[in-house]
Amino acid sequence: MKETRFTILEKIAQGKLSPEEGAKLLDENNEQNRFSSSRFDTGLVSIESMHNTIQRIAPAVEPEFLVRLEELAHEGLTHAEMKEFILKNIRTEYIKELGKLGYKDLEDRMLYQFVIFGAHPEYIKELKKRGYKDIPAEQLVKMCIHGVTVSYIDQLADLNFKDISPNKLVKMRIHNVTPDYISTLKDLFIEIALNQIINLRKHGITANIIQELQQIGYKELSPNILVKLGIAGISGTYAEKMNARFSDLIPINQLSKMKLHNVTESFVKGMRDLGYDNISPNSLIKMQIHNISPEFIRELKELGYTDLPINLLLELAIHNVSPEYIIEMNHIFDEQLMLKQLKKLKIHSVTKEYVFGLMEAGYKPNSAEKLINFRIHGVSKEFIGDLEKQGFTDLSEETLVNFRIHNINSEFIEKLRKKGIKNLTARKLIDAKIHGFLEMFD
Repeated sequence: MKETRFTILEKIAQGKLSPEEGAKLLDENNEQNRFSSSRFDTGLVSIESMHNTIQRIAPAVEPEFLVRLEELAHEGLTHAEMKEFILKNIRTEYIKELGKLGYKDLEDRMLYQFVIFGAHPEYIKELKKRGYKDIPAEQLVKMCIHGVTVSYIDQLADLNFKDISPNKLVKMRIHNVTPDYISTLKDLFIEIALNQIINLRKHGITANIIQELQQIGYKELSPNILVKLGIAGISGTYAEKMNARFSDLIPINQLSKMKLHNVTESFVKGMRDLGYDNISPNSLIKMQIHNISPEFIRELKELGYTDLPINLLLELAIHNVSPEYIIEMNHIFDEQLMLKQLKKLKIHSVTKEYVFGLMEAGYKPNSAEKLINFRIHGVSKEFIGDLEKQGFTDLSEETLVNFRIHNINSEFIEKLRKKGIKNLTARKLIDAKIHGFLEMFD
């Protein structure tokens, strides 16, 4: 497909085919091959893109070729065809000059990138004058792609940043580290390293942000601290709004954490409206980390739990004692449990399903403490059911716990019975386990 289209386009450019004849042949060719090519192969080069390309490749080809290339673009030229067309028309002198500069025998892919992205001999010579010698071909292309111009390197040198590695130059251009930006930062800091400048730019710290923070009261912020603020996404506006809520200047590290954990102005106001007037930045951070929202506190109030200290709220949140869980447990006990009891119940995974299982087995501990004791020692619906199958029913809560403590289960009872031991009681089983059943029943 490429050769056929390419041949047609060349004939049109050379005047061997009229535009009408060429258009007809191209349409026929496209129809025959529309399912056999990649999107890149068939994607047409726009006229605007072609104008930019012509400017970039001019040093590598003859002027007449540029005219022909533009004419082909108007007829409809794919990216793959443009590549092939350019490669066929690169001046021999251009290739020889690249070879003299250390870039011999470039494969087509790399040669095309040199031409299309502007890694021309003149550019390479200027780089060599500035000490950039023997740059790998791939690296040279990256420099061109990201706009590492000779002028850019010279401007950096004027700012006393010289001998910067090609990799770092590319990185600087990627993050838009301009000479103006560097100059502004140098005015704000007595000493600042190039890596710090790159990191500041990378994380969005501008001179305006630094000046706004200084006006609020954050004097002498180091570049490293500013990078952390940038990572957190702090702006002068955020710092100003947060500090307006407190009598003292918020320490910069806490301010950074507040932003990272989404402590907003509305969040602070919501807590103050609920009576937490003297809440500290550190407490606000912890509350956001553990998802303690004003809505959470209001729900607890509706359930009768008011004036709760922040530490207790944090404990409830850490152990996931939700309003829904509180409602379930209070309903089971038909009373309002203390929050400390509810916390213990949650810690020991006392769920609604667990309690209902015990009730189905005929047991409903009448206190949270007994229920927790059951859970700690593994007294479950299944355990009780296995004992009932062995004939042990209506055991006391204390006996069930003792059975679990001493690992008395249906398997142990079966072993005793296989020994021919009869008339087993709960007390005998416990004693047998404590002292060794062979001694008790020999």
